[in-house]
Amino acid sequence: MKCKAFILVLLTAIPGLVSAATDCSEDVLFKFFPRKFVMEVLDEHNVPQEKANNIADALYEADQIVVQVIGSKANAMESNPLEDPQAEKERAKLFNESLSEVFTDILEENGVTDQAEVKEMLDEIQQMRNQRFNQCRKENRLPDLPIEDVNNE
Repeated sequence: MKCKAFILVLLTAIPGLVSAATDCSEDVLFKFFPRKFVMEVLDEHNVPQEKANNIADALYEADQIVVQVIGSKANAMESNPLEDPQAEKERAKLFNESLSEVFTDILEENGVTDQAEVKEMLDEIQQMRNQRFNQCRKENRLPDLPIEDVNNE
């Protein structure tokens, strides 16, 4: 009987343990390139550890660069999609292009130049971010959204 009681206690505690183990911090959810996800993907793609550390550090610091690239590109467009609430597709395209540009530049600076692999790595990181965001949302554990000025004014 003691064994069954222990198992019941353990099973009721597991959801709490899993929930507590999910990192829903700003660094994971609101960074474009969360270090943990970047390191995991670089490891899966056999990027040497020292190079992976350099890439992860540069990408972690690249958030403001992504914001600046988005703002510059948006301001250069005839109709700024950041100012048009109806321009959802254009904003998504602008975001994806800017994210890819910064990611690709940093990887190339560190000797990772296979464009297909670079795209695959970025896709994997974005998929990990989306899954984690959805998991944290389901657990009602989303931190407040940080506000960034992308208009470069």
